[in-house]
Formats: sequence, C-alpha cells, structure tokens
Amino acid sequence: MRPLPLLLGLLLAGNAGAHFALIAPASALATEDGGKGGPPCGLGIESNVVTEVQGGHPLPLRLQEFIFHPGHYRVALAVKSRDELPPDPDVLADADGTSISASIQNSPRIPVLADGLLAHTNPPPNEWSTQVVLPNINCKRCTLQIIEFMAEHGPSYFYHHCADLKITADPSLPAADAAWPRDDASQPMITNTVLPHIATGGGAQTAITLVNLDAAPAPFTLNFFGDDGTAGNTVTGTLPVGGSQTVVTDTSPPARSTGWAQLTSTQSIDGVALYRASASSAETALRPVITGSPRLLFPFDNSDGSQLEVALAAPGTTSVGRNLLSLRNQQGQSISDEPAIGVAANGHTSFVLPVRSAEPANARGVARIDQSNGLIYGVGFRTRDGSVTAIDGIPRDLASAKTLPHLADGGGWKTVITLVNCDAGPALYSMNFWGDDGKELPLTFAGNTQSGFTGTLADGGSATFETSGAAVETVSGWAEVLSRQCVAGTVLFRQVGNGQEAAMPLLSAGSRKLMIPFDATLGIALANISPVDDTTVTVTLRNEQGDAIATQAPVSLPHRQHASFALAIPDGVQRGVVELNSTNTDIFAAGIRTNNGAITYIRALSK
Repeated sequence: MRPLPLLLGLLLAGNAGAHFALIAPASALATEDGGKGGPPCGLGIESNVVTEVQGGHPLPLRLQEFIFHPGHYRVALAVKSRDELPPDPDVLADADGTSISASIQNSPRIPVLADGLLAHTNPPPNEWSTQVVLPNINCKRCTLQIIEFMAEHGPSYFYHHCADLKITADPSLPAADAAWPRDDASQPMITNTVLPHIATGGGAQTAITLVNLDAAPAPFTLNFFGDDGTAGNTVTGTLPVGGSQTVVTDTSPPARSTGWAQLTSTQSIDGVALYRASASSAETALRPVITGSPRLLFPFDNSDGSQLEVALAAPGTTSVGRNLLSLRNQQGQSISDEPAIGVAANGHTSFVLPVRSAEPANARGVARIDQSNGLIYGVGFRTRDGSVTAIDGIPRDLASAKTLPHLADGGGWKTVITLVNCDAGPALYSMNFWGDDGKELPLTFAGNTQSGFTGTLADGGSATFETSGAAVETVSGWAEVLSRQCVAGTVLFRQVGNGQEAAMPLLSAGSRKLMIPFDATLGIALANISPVDDTTVTVTLRNEQGDAIATQAPVSLPHRQHASFALAIPDGVQRGVVELNSTNTDIFAAGIRTNNGAITYIRALSK
C-alpha cells in the first residue's frame, strides 16, 4: 500500500477552509465547503441524491476530517422536515470565546441517533468509519444530519453535513419507538435527470436505455426538447421490476435535429444513451445528469489530432443567456477568453472547441464554462481517428476519494488518465495503481515505471498520464485518486492498433448492487477497493421484462482486488441488464461494450 504518512501530509496540509467531508452516505449537497455554513446542513447546491437504506439496521458512516481539532460528532435524523433536527448543542467556552466542551446526550433522545461519537484529542486517521442504527420506519426522504463539534476553536463551533435517505422498514424486526415521526408518503422520491444531448435524423441516432432500479414497477415520462426550447415528442411507459426499455430516435428525416431530453419518474430509474452521429460513424454512450452546475470543466487534448465538441442544455423557463467560455493550459494559465455562448430558455446548443494556440505547452488543458444566473448541463464529444467518445462535464464537487474501476496496459491497450483541479486554489493529490491481485501495480509512463504519482494541480490546471502500451501481455487493475480538494478526471482506454477509444469518469461512490444494460458484446470489470473486506459478487442476467434468464459463476473478489470477465449473453436475447450483487461491501464496476469495431464505456447504475 502507498505510504500513509505521505497521504496524511497531503490531507492535513493547506488552508483551513474545510474541516470534514461526508463520504458515505452520499451528501445532500453537490457543492459545499467542508461543512461550512449554518445548521442544519451547511451551504451549497443540493445534490438531489437519495440513498436507499434498510430501517432497523446499522448504517455505515464514513467521514474525512481535513483540519484537526479535538472534538466529537453527533448524528440525528429528520423524518418529515429538517425543522425536526435539534439545534446545535450548548458550548462551554473560555473568556476569549475559545471552545472547551459541548453538551452530549449520553442517552440520545429522538431525533438524535448518537452523540459524543468518534471523540478524539489527537489527529484522526485518513478516514473515520463508524455506524448508527436507523429506526425501523418507512421514509421516502429523511435527512440524516452529522455535525462536528470542535474544541479549542473560536466561534463558530460546529460544522454541518447532511445526507438524504429513503428508509424501508424491515417487516421481520419490531417497529421503531412510537415517538419517531412517521412519513405520510406525500413526497415520493422522484427521478428527474437530464440527457444534455440528443440527435435524430440525417443518419444520426440516439438509443436511450432506461433501467428500473427500484423494488416496484416504475412509470416514467421522457420529454424531448429542441435547440430553441420547443417541446417535442413525449414517451411514457412503465418499467417492470428489474426491467428495462430502449427508446430509439428516428434516423430517416433528411435533416439532422438536435436537442436534449428530460426523464421523470416517481421511482428510481437511471439509464444510458448510445449516440451515433451517422450510420457509418462510431458510437459512444452518454449518461443522464442528475444535477446541473453553474460551472462545467471539459479537459481537451489538441496534441493528437482530436477535437472536442461541447453540447449544453439549459432546462427551465428562463434563458441562461451568456455562458462564459475560457481556455486554460495544464498549468492553469489562460490561453484565451472566448465570446459568450447563448442558450435559449429550456434550450440546447453545441459548438466545437476552438484551437487558439499552436504552442506545445497549450496543446492540453481545460475548457471552463461559467454561468452566472442559472444551471447548465453538458457533455463533450471527443473525435479522433474515426472514433467518438463522450466526455462528462466536470462540476465543482465535494472533495472525496475517486476510483477508476478498470485500467489496462499492454497487449494492444493503453490507458490515458487526465486529472482536473475542480476546486479553487492548488490541489494536492495522490494517485495509486493496484493490480488484479490487490498489490501495487507498476506501470510504465514516458519510460519510467511506477505504481503511483503524487503532485499538485495548479488552480484551473490539469495533468495527463499515459501508459506506454508497449508490453506484449495485457496487465489490468484499478486506480484510486486521493485529495483533500476537488480533483476529478477522465480516463481513456485506447486500442493501440485502430485508435478506438472509450472514456470513463473517475467515480466517487460504489454500491452493493449495480446494474449494467447490454445489447451487444459486453465485458465487465469489478474492483473491491476496501482495504479489509472480502466479498463475492453474483452475476444475474435479466431480460427487458425483468425476468432472470441466466446466471454466471459468482466472482470472488478479495479486498483491494480486481477482476474482469466477458458477459455470456444467451442466444436469442437482444437486450437486458446484468445485475451485480456484492455480499459484503460496496464495489465499483464498469462495462466495456464492443460493437462493429467500436468500444464504448457503459456506466454501472445504482440507486
């Protein structure tokens, strides 16, 4: 394992702007500042992420404390409204206002689940890990609040984080204490996601596969909108439990039309869209976006003859108007400020990123799009040597560990990793590579063999790491990226012979249950990033009706190990989903689709 003291040095260094991050369950905020802001949940843009959990059972908590102060944590649960959450505890402070201690509920009173948790007087480990037992209730959208009390600290004495939970009671366990509020179920969890680019006609085609991730049939509505915001077709239906459905746009109109789509449902639905610019072109996969952002970053690379087309969607009745576009090189230095880009109310636009400099130092970098009066959704399309690859727009996000569930080098493959600083100020990072066997994986980069990198990304900067691909035999594994700031990125898997590529984003969270749609040859890669927990992954194939049609041998996946295999799709089955269930810990997964010589990354879906 890469040396822990170095990593702690990275995590504890820097400014005191952030104090702790909520790693699991997923935060209720998509952008925040280490718990800063008043109760109940701090300040930031809502993520709209709801984590599904079981009532009456322990809920794992994972926290990362960046700035050390002696103190402890308190955990509380609001069922109907965040107004149910208790005020911050009373604090004993000295004459200068420096905190000494805070009151603790040794016998927690509803809605407090635990108090005095993780009490400490010394610097914490890289990550706090504990658990709380949830009340055995049903709740469509509860709020779990975690607050940190800091001793030896001036006002304010608390930092706040929240997570939204959907709790399902366990009928085999006793009901919760009658004092717990009961959800009136008037606010069901709603899927509301955006596909920022759709194309139809002129040979272009978009095939959208929707997957029901919930335990009940899922009605859905899929609305299409044009570049000018005009509403187009609407598709409605109901997905059976475990089922899926593919909606395909029409290629026959002579003129090509573009726009975006919005998916809504009262149940948990996700999906993948396969996009093809023409009947003869390669294909790529887009993912629906849950939340928009006032800022998006797109890494670009003009050094290899590629170009990047950016598509933006602006859901809502108000035009977001001026999108400010600027280009920066990998050192974070400005290359150019471009004319503003307009998007109609509820509309869509796309454009090819300009090349403004022939200097080698400016060949790679980041395109930054800022919107001052609304949220934008976006995706980039990288074209190179006949291949097309979707690049996710990167918002400013929580500081969290990122995982790449698959990398490969040699035997005709190479991996290109681009890290992007999505924070304000320089960002320290550590990137480590792990092999199939869970041991450090040495890879060759620019003639040097190493199993990881540490460094600093400049404000607005990025860094690219390209494996040599020279080895005869393929080696594979996974990677982790650790930072106390927002560091995200894009990974390209490249076939050396024909130049075909598939792009994958770095992932923030795994799951015990993952689903990947299929309709062609599909390879599956799995990574167990836990440093201690072994697991077994079951593999079940389901048709579009949700019926189990085949199983494959369970995959043993010890801690920190990686595995990959080809999906055995039964004859006569055209479409469906593969369901991956881990017995003991969250896993990460990726699908690699091959079709007519093109390779495409297919995102694993989870609730």
